[in-house]
Amino acid sequence: LALSRRIVSGVPPSFSRKRFDARTALFVSALLERDPVVRLGCTQPRGIGAVFEHAYFAGTDWRAVRARTAPAPWLPTLRADADTSAFFVDGQCVDACTLEL
Repeated sequence: LALSRRIVSGVPPSFSRKRFDARTALFVSALLERDPVVRLGCTQPRGIGAVFEHAYFAGTDWRAVRARTAPAPWLPTLRADADTSAFFVDGQCVDACTLEL
């Protein structure tokens, strides 16, 4: 909720670059650029194609993603069908039932 309020009010969300590798930090920074003229995915002639072509997605087979045949990058280990322990908040794994909504 706090994130959506910041976005609606025009205050870009912040993130700690220390938590990400350089390629990821550059990708997120480019998406959060306040100026739409230089924001990743907003400029012509490449437009949204610039997002798909970004180094962050190097090696991604977009045809397989679109066909839903690409392997998942990570599969959680489930203890039961309703296991929600793979949810993360602030980098910490928590059970969804403990979240305050």
